[in-house]
This record gives sequence, structure tokens and C-alpha cells, in this order.
Amino acid sequence: MGRRGFAWLAAGTGGTVIGAGALLVGVQASHGSAWWQEEPCAPTETRTAGEPALGAVVHGQLSDPKGDPVEGTEVRATQSVPSLRGATSPEWSDRTDADGCYQLRVTPGALAVVAEPASSRWATRWLTGADSEAGEQPPLEVGEVIRLDATLRPGATLSGQVTVPSAHPATAVLLRRDDPQWSRREAPVKDGRYEFAGLPEGEYAVGVHTTIGTRAYAPRVQREEQARVVRLGEAETIDDVDVEVPAPAVVTGRLTTPQGAGASGTTVSFFNGWGPTLTHTESVTTDGRGRYRVELGPGPWVVATEVKGCGATQLPQVRVRARATSLARSFSTEDLSC
Repeated sequence: MGRRGFAWLAAGTGGTVIGAGALLVGVQASHGSAWWQEEPCAPTETRTAGEPALGAVVHGQLSDPKGDPVEGTEVRATQSVPSLRGATSPEWSDRTDADGCYQLRVTPGALAVVAEPASSRWATRWLTGADSEAGEQPPLEVGEVIRLDATLRPGATLSGQVTVPSAHPATAVLLRRDDPQWSRREAPVKDGRYEFAGLPEGEYAVGVHTTIGTRAYAPRVQREEQARVVRLGEAETIDDVDVEVPAPAVVTGRLTTPQGAGASGTTVSFFNGWGPTLTHTESVTTDGRGRYRVELGPGPWVVATEVKGCGATQLPQVRVRARATSLARSFSTEDLSC
């Protein structure tokens, strides 16, 4: 049996709420007495006797369109931390049991709650009090208990072919255009293809980036707003959202000492970011004459090296223009600020 509880309805009442959000169900008996009825997925008490209720509880039940419980689905609640840049948001998760029940004991505040089915048969969906597709639950108070039930819907699949001129690993990024609450997904590109399964119906765009910073959106554009937008229906499969990634620019040059000699055997690193969390790093080692060669995608690149007496120090920035095929850029250790 899964997590269950009981609710009590007093004679002469039509239904109410007591305690920490336990739902009262039942009907009045003809002789005016009260009776008990089992409430599926009622919250369980996890505090010890006498312990203060410092947290809040989110619980509920997930079912399929026929009304049968769905087991093994991860339900995850995330609390944003807008004031702490780069901080990891607090997160809590649970998996539905055989009765489709889940329960999360969370910190009070504003939460976003999402159900991530274990099988791609069902679509990911946001859980809110209004049972809508996306949104954020109003902030929870200390000791508050809310119930978020949901019916899972059949998932859709989006896939395509990726053309990458270089041999560097590539990752596909899925962006939902009609839902600002949607967190973008990533999938590796394997054997020239990507696939996203278990998607709710909606409008999507696909981009691809490589570890050297080359990137493109379907079909072959550099800007997200120019990307092909695909409308996915419930349980639909679209397999032709192909992406062509441009070839990287070949950047060459020398790293020299203030006396003009080549700084041989020195590591030169290039850093470039795409989005708030993705950072690309490409490192090369200079040859006996201080020469280097590296493939880089378009955009600004921060350059750093480490030489004796200076440690890790930044060099002048390199900017690779879109559609550039080559770039010559040399550096001198005289440029180091150490």
C-alpha cells in the first residue's frame, strides 16, 4: 500500500479543512452520526512529537488519462534564490509510489513544482494549484500543506540530424517558445543525431553547441529569434528538425617573451560562454617556437596563460567574427599584468 490517510466529517457539516490541510470528505448519515472515509495520498506526519512545524508540505497524486495511478514519476520542487548570483537553488524530490502518491517536505517560500515521468510515454508537466501547464505556486507559509494532483498526458518526441564540421563533441539544446517557466533541456549529439522525448505539447526551437563554442539554431541560423519553431501536438513525433553548425575559425599565432623569443611549452587557454551556465574552454600548448593553433567558434574569447613568476594571468581578448574561417593573433608575455 502507498501513503494513505483518513479524513473525518462531523455530522451536519458539508466538508472543511482541519489541521495542516487534511481534506475532509464524506456525507452525513441519515441518523446524524459521523463516519470515516479514506483519502488517497493524504500527507503523512514526518515530525517527531513536540517538534515545531518549521517547514511546509507539498503532496498529491499523479494519474494517467484513465484515472489509474502512475508509479515511479519524479516530482521535484525548486525554490529560486534571485538575490544570490550563481547560488544553487534549494531542491526537493520524491517518486510516486504504487498509488501514484508523492510528498515533499520543503522550506516555506515560492516554489516551482514539476513532474518528470520515468518513461517517455508521459510528458513532463508543471504542477500548480490551478493544475495548469506552467507556473509558480503562491509562496507557502510555515506549516502549510498543499495538495497538487495532476493527470499526466502522452509525451511527444522531437529529433533531427546535426551536421558538425569539426570532430568536437556537440550538445543539442531544446527551448520552449510558448512557456517562460520551461527550463531548457540538453541532449548529447550521438552519431550525428539528437532526440528529446516525453515532451508536452507546445512550441519548440532547437540549438546545437560544441565544446569549442560553435553554435547554431535549426536550420542553420546564429540567432535564437530566427530559429525554426516547431509546434508539437500531444504524442506527436517530428524527426526532421535538422541543425547545421558552421565550421570553426582556425586561430593561429605566437606567444613571445619581451625579448622576442618564443615562449615554448606554454599552455594558452581560451574561455567563452553561451548562456548563463555554459562555459567553453579550449587549451593548447605552444611549440618550440612559441606557436599555437586552435579552432574556435564565433564570439569573444578570454585568453589566459601561466608563466613562471606570474601564475595564471589574462592576455588580451580575442574576438572571432561570425563566418570567419581564420584569424591570426599573437601575444607577448610583456602584456601580462604581474
